[in-house]
Amino acid sequence: MTGIDVDENADAHSASPPASPAFEYEKSPDSMLPDPSEEDAEIPACPDDFLLRRDGSESRASEGRSLDHSNSESDSDDEVATMMNIDTLPLEGLRTSLRDLYRKYRRLKAVYLETVHLLEESSGKVSETAQLLEESTGKVERLEATLDELRARHCDAS
Repeated sequence: MTGIDVDENADAHSASPPASPAFEYEKSPDSMLPDPSEEDAEIPACPDDFLLRRDGSESRASEGRSLDHSNSESDSDDEVATMMNIDTLPLEGLRTSLRDLYRKYRRLKAVYLETVHLLEESSGKVSETAQLLEESTGKVERLEATLDELRARHCDAS
């Protein structure tokens, strides 16, 4: 039993649908649209190629046009269920998630740029070290040659 009492004699078309997360969302206080005077000033306007869906979520006008439909398994049940769950989220929840995601993006970008900077510095230091190593190798070879020459003179003098 699914937890919903259904009259076995009732026609399948006349039976009421089971409660869905979307239905529960419609009844929740979070589904109320915010007062326009309280709207978040940090959220920039959407570009012209964004469409506002009936449920308040946004999508690109070009969405779906360039998708590769050759793999029919890409539309799995899990993906469809996930998209349906996303569509039921309140607009403020989406904004909060987007803000959090953007903050994470900025932190990751800062770490990436710092890593690139450190790699460039270390690359420069590796080049300097290689150059110093070549110079020292040349000096060591000259010192060994001078030492061999001094030994030869010392042996000749004795």
